Amino acid sequence: MNVNNDLILLDCSLRDGGYYNNWEFEESFVDHYRKKIKTLPIDYLEIGYHNFTQKDYRGKYFFTP
Repeated sequence: MNVNNDLILLDCSLRDGGYYNNWEFEESFVDHYRKKIKTLPIDYLEIGYHNFTQKDYRGKYFFTP
């Protein structure tokens, strides 16, 4: 939902918050967060980094293909 056509809002709380828990969020937390964020005027929810495939595991929400 973009209220102002000149402004696009992106939330990166999960991506940046992952530094504190190695991107290992409980599924119930992510589901609850997604539902709550839908009620706000935020256009995009960034859940991880989009990058080349990583050889090291860094948590479920670190890398998104």
